[in-house]
Amino acid sequence: MIVGVLGTFVGALTLVLYAAVEVTHIVRETVHAGVSSEAAKIVTLGFIEATDVFLIGIVLFIIAMGLYALFVDDTLSWVRS
Repeated sequence: MIVGVLGTFVGALTLVLYAAVEVTHIVRETVHAGVSSEAAKIVTLGFIEATDVFLIGIVLFIIAMGLYALFVDDTLSWVRS
């Protein structure tokens, strides 16, 4: 089960890092492109796609933590008292 947990965690980390690079790329292109209606559409679409990738990465992270808590270490606490 640890292979599944590690694989899911690595996938989540990869997706979050990829989305962060994409956001940086979008911002850099926006600064160089200037202001236009077409540029606004491209930027909006890019941020929506990056947000989608972030959300998938977060879901994979939650799955990895859930699998770890269920099968590896049942003392993992989501909320500390």
